[in-house]
Amino acid sequence: KDNSTQGSISKNEYPKLLMEISRPPRILFVKGEIPERRNIAIVGTRRSDEESESAALLIASSLASSGICVVSGIAGGIDRFAHLGAMQEGGATVAVVAGGIDNRYPSSNADIFASINNSPCSAIVAEYPPGIHSDKWAFARRNRIISGMSEKVVLVKAPAKSGALITAKYCVEQNR
Repeated sequence: KDNSTQGSISKNEYPKLLMEISRPPRILFVKGEIPERRNIAIVGTRRSDEESESAALLIASSLASSGICVVSGIAGGIDRFAHLGAMQEGGATVAVVAGGIDNRYPSSNADIFASINNSPCSAIVAEYPPGIHSDKWAFARRNRIISGMSEKVVLVKAPAKSGALITAKYCVEQNR
C-alpha cells in the first residue's frame, strides 16, 4: 500500500506481537506501512513539561537511530514528542489512533499526521473504520494496541490516573 490509501490488512500483514494479546483487534485498519522491525512504545502525560518532552524526544530519536520503530498514541504531550523524535532521525513510527482510521485527533498534531503520511516507513493504525469518533472509551481500548504491538513500553511521566498508566497495565498483562 502507498500512504495515500487506507484499508484493512491481511492476516499475513497483521503484527505478530499483536496477535499474542488476549483481545487483539479482529480487523486492523492501516494507512501507510507498518515497518517490519522491532517496536518499542513511548507513552506519557498529555500535560508534559520541557524536561519530559526532552526525555521523550531523546529516547525516541535514540531508538529510531538504532533501527527501532517507535509506537505511540499520537496524543499531545509525550506522544507528540515520541513521534517527532523518531521522525527527526528519519526513523519509523506507528501512530495508533483512538476511533476510526480517519480520526485526526488532536488537530494540533496535523503536522505529525502529514509527516507520517509522507513517510515510506511509518503508519497510522486503528481498530475502527472511518467515521468512528474518539470518545473516552476508545482511548483505553487503543492503549492495549500500543503495548500489544511493542516489545517494551517506555513510560515518560504520568499522573496517577492516566491513559499512560492504562498502557503500562496492559504491558504487564501482555508480558511486555
